[in-house]
Amino acid sequence: MRRVAGVCAILIAWPLAVSALGVGFEELKLRDESRDRPVHLKVWYPVEDARRDISISYDLAFKGHARANATYLEQAAPRPLVMLSHGDRGSNVDQSWLAEALALQGYVVAAVSHWMNTWRENTPEATIKVWDRPLDIRFALDELAAHPAWHARIDFARVSAVGHSAGGYTALALAGAIYSPRRMSEYCNAQSGARECRLGDGADLESIDFTAARDSYRDPRIRAVVAMAPALGPGVEPGSLSRIATPTLIIAARDDELLDYDLNAKAYADRIPGAQILPLPKGGHFVFMPECTLMGKAVTWFHRFDICGRRAGMVADRPGQHEQIVKAITVFLHEELAARSAVTSTRRQ
Repeated sequence: MRRVAGVCAILIAWPLAVSALGVGFEELKLRDESRDRPVHLKVWYPVEDARRDISISYDLAFKGHARANATYLEQAAPRPLVMLSHGDRGSNVDQSWLAEALALQGYVVAAVSHWMNTWRENTPEATIKVWDRPLDIRFALDELAAHPAWHARIDFARVSAVGHSAGGYTALALAGAIYSPRRMSEYCNAQSGARECRLGDGADLESIDFTAARDSYRDPRIRAVVAMAPALGPGVEPGSLSRIATPTLIIAARDDELLDYDLNAKAYADRIPGAQILPLPKGGHFVFMPECTLMGKAVTWFHRFDICGRRAGMVADRPGQHEQIVKAITVFLHEELAARSAVTSTRRQ
């Protein structure tokens, strides 16, 4: 494990540099027929329009600064791709702040909504079936590679996966982390007060086929992973983590109120060879969520989780923390994907 001591505020010029002046986004509503499952994407991308000050809201709850269906930066070379995975009962706009920031750096960012594990539609069974999540990302990546427009805009030699909470596990699963329902059950039986163990309360376990849970969902197309406050640390096979060769960055707050820092973020970083970790001194589990609108603050006022950071007194600090996180992720992805860019450029000449 290597701790990230700090992040340079000024990034050196490198192959991602583009003349992006703004951010656009569009929605793709896909369906995985093999699993009878919808897979909805939001895709953020660099645009030439200079109106960065545009203000929107995602799902009326979160602040944003992007234009729907804006014209893509057509003169740009194929861009690196970031696949985003949200947390349990979240949505594909939960890390919109990160998607917008990366798009300004020249990335294409595709965020998946994991069916029946969103705030709109959810079941406790879907919360438990975390192995469906990496398959959603794999399917979305296949579809983007075959898409009439996006296949030419993306450099598929530079693909990374980023996720928060259960989405952090998803990113790590794509690097080779293997989930063990038995290990997670043993942990929850021994730690009856663990809050993450209550998320699947009410599930009909007899209806769940656990056969595929212990499979590996490693995808060799994923060249780097970032896991923010990753979940399910006690339920992942340690041996699978020791075999991960994909460059990995873990970011988490030490005061995470939902997931024990030592048993999750730090445990992952300790067991994955060469993993980097950026511990945040404060911010809680939901510091990785966007800034909330007034509507978002009102809707989540009595929510059991501190989505907007109000109870922790972190509302004013969230933009600064997001800036720190964006810098850490940007530097990490630059370091890990720049060599891929050089190889790709050489092959095209």
